[in-house]
Amino acid sequence: AGSAEIIERIFSQVDPRLLTNLRLTHEQVEKVILDSRIRAVTLTGSERAGKSVAEVAGRVLKKTVLELGGSDAYLVLADADIEQAAMSCARARMENNGQSCIAAKRFVVEESVLESFLESFSRAIIEMKRGDPALPATRLGPLASGKFRKSLLQQCENLEKLGAKKIFEAESFPEFSLNHPGAFFPARIYRADPEIQAHFQEELFGPVALVFAFKTMPEALGIANNTPYGLGGAIFSEDLDRAEQWAKNLDCGMVAINSQLKSDARRPFGGVKNSGYGRELGLYGFNEFCNIKSLVLS
Repeated sequence: AGSAEIIERIFSQVDPRLLTNLRLTHEQVEKVILDSRIRAVTLTGSERAGKSVAEVAGRVLKKTVLELGGSDAYLVLADADIEQAAMSCARARMENNGQSCIAAKRFVVEESVLESFLESFSRAIIEMKRGDPALPATRLGPLASGKFRKSLLQQCENLEKLGAKKIFEAESFPEFSLNHPGAFFPARIYRADPEIQAHFQEELFGPVALVFAFKTMPEALGIANNTPYGLGGAIFSEDLDRAEQWAKNLDCGMVAINSQLKSDARRPFGGVKNSGYGRELGLYGFNEFCNIKSLVLS
């Protein structure tokens, strides 16, 4: 709540009524949503939280905007700058230690360049400094809690049982290992066959990358779109016309071409499917909380 309180203080310099920051329990949140003075609700959170908010708001027919989880796929085509693509993919997967809805979770790489991509991808991760998140140079820190580490480890064990192969794990200092108390989790890369997605459709919320190979466009798009989520994605290719064609066929709300996908106040932000609905940011974000009124003159 620290940043929210700072924003509230900034707004209060204009008018104290513009923004109110409340620290509430789940039960109190439900009461606020149901209050007739509240006209609309926006949530950034988990799929579970989104369903709960939508259910409560639906009781009183209240407008909602939901920005939920994601399992973003980054597609790397053979004609891409592989070194640049691998660096962008590493940043996209490991930013905030992989704990971001818009972080890249899955990597779909053309088979002919898979080995060179993996070499550059793992090297980029190795070069990221691990340690105290309070230090400016640190790029890989702990997860938000030990509970999240336990959950992510269970997901990795499930992947391995389904046939995924762990092909990389970043070396850590002893105090950052899984045998040490705390919330550090070593960065990992798994190689998997597309069939695994029939049994594993969860969001990996941490520094774990899942890599697939493809030979054809339909195969690649099939892998990328085989998820209940649809927040964002990325295409890496030197042929921009081809990249745009592929981007149009990704079933998600946002696509970057030859770069990491990031939020920007100038662009609408949001997804489809279980990643939510509605848009934040940009003109569309403003319009979500405006009422359209028609005036007819005669």
